[in-house]
Amino acid sequence: FLLNVAGFVVLPTWSELGRPAETACEVAALALGEAAGHAVEIAMRTAHLSDLQRRQAEMKAAEERLRADEERAKAEQAEAEAAAERINAEQARMLAQLEKANAEAERARAEAERAKAQLAETEAAAKESEREVERKAFRVINHSSKRVMSN
Repeated sequence: FLLNVAGFVVLPTWSELGRPAETACEVAALALGEAAGHAVEIAMRTAHLSDLQRRQAEMKAAEERLRADEERAKAEQAEAEAAAERINAEQARMLAQLEKANAEAERARAEAERAKAQLAETEAAAKESEREVERKAFRVINHSSKRVMSN
């Protein structure tokens, strides 16, 4: 800065304005340039800052969407697990009903087998009774015929 001031003082004037006016114009031009540069720099920094703030807001919004999606996925997973539990409970209930029906069918088969066995015993007893009657009848006939022959 001192070198520039020394240059202004030592060097001859460049225009017809003369020393104080020319120096004032040069200082005013430098000040105007500084003010314009400062304004441009502030505008660029503000634009960069607002771009960063926009990106940050977008990232926050994306994080919120991601959290919401995760919560929704957790809720869906919990719902799916509850549905699976309901299905498992229904399957267990149906399996119990099937086992009960199988037990009933087995009891019915056993009862049918007992009834068949009882029927077979009854038929065998009836046949035995019939044979006994036939034997008695044969004895009576045989005894009667021996009497008739002996007479």
